[in-house]
Amino acid sequence: MWERLETFVLSWINARVGASEYQDEAWQELEEYLQSGPPPVVSRPEKEARLPREIRQSLFDLELNENATKEEIRDAYRRLLREYHPDRFHNDNGRSHTASEVTQRLSLAYRRLNDYYRY
Repeated sequence: MWERLETFVLSWINARVGASEYQDEAWQELEEYLQSGPPPVVSRPEKEARLPREIRQSLFDLELNENATKEEIRDAYRRLLREYHPDRFHNDNGRSHTASEVTQRLSLAYRRLNDYYRY
């Protein structure tokens, strides 16, 4: 439709000869479009209320998405705790300290999620 409308407008501007059949078609389409009214508004389903920032951060820390279940949260916490527990790095003091900080962060995230979802 827009190509025909463009042809129609250009024919009016340039007063081209032989464009009358395009003018008639474009004018008819324009009238139909204007008579049909504005296009219908497509309703979108309401997006769920966003989770609080702390909860989103906790889910991120546990490498989960917003639709995580109780079991997924528990399993992710346990998996990450096994991976980053300070006892695994008892020979390397620097890594042990870092692992301790990560473990504290994981524990905080898990506690926040437990409190938020009240399991």
